[in-house]
Amino acid sequence: MKQARHPVTLPTGSCRAVAVILANGTVVRAELAGCSSEALGKIELAAIHAASPLPPTPFGHNASITIETIAPDATPGISGQ
Repeated sequence: MKQARHPVTLPTGSCRAVAVILANGTVVRAELAGCSSEALGKIELAAIHAASPLPPTPFGHNASITIETIAPDATPGISGQ
């Protein structure tokens, strides 16, 4: 939305992914564990990889985390946009 400079229609629904993270915060793998649409799943995985590196994990160990996103129907803004 920031780059497009106008509202961008995104898929709605929910999505869950599992990411494997190295101790230094680097995401090495992300896999979908359930998604309401393929389009939302692609966005979910792209966002996880774009967020890498994350903060280092506690105690210097690799980690596996579950990320769940809920994308509700858009609410119209000012003037219905």
